[in-house]
Amino acid sequence: MPNYLASQRSWLSPQEVYKETTDGIQVTVTTFYLGANVIGGQQKHCWRYVIRLENLEKSTVVLRERAMKVFSLNNMQQVSGHGVVGTNPRLSPQEPAFQFSSTVDLPQPKGAHMWFDFF
Repeated sequence: MPNYLASQRSWLSPQEVYKETTDGIQVTVTTFYLGANVIGGQQKHCWRYVIRLENLEKSTVVLRERAMKVFSLNNMQQVSGHGVVGTNPRLSPQEPAFQFSSTVDLPQPKGAHMWFDFF
């Protein structure tokens, strides 16, 4: 088992953890490098990201929209839509946190930048 865990280290260990608080909502992003794969004849590097939203205020907020931008090698990818993962999370004093994860394929293993906006 120790050899297996060593070979899967990047999948199991976070690469980076970022935290930012705006208007009483703390956003924590944790990234994991999953490795490289060839997709459509091009090498892509897969990253998993976990986003946790936590309401630090006494009022209730509802996440209605989100926008994501990924900049890598002079290329900008943009994704936007209603809510996240098919729902509009409600962050209340009783249930202040919501967490979700996804993946993104990039042309290089490092050097990309991601921005998120939640409304």
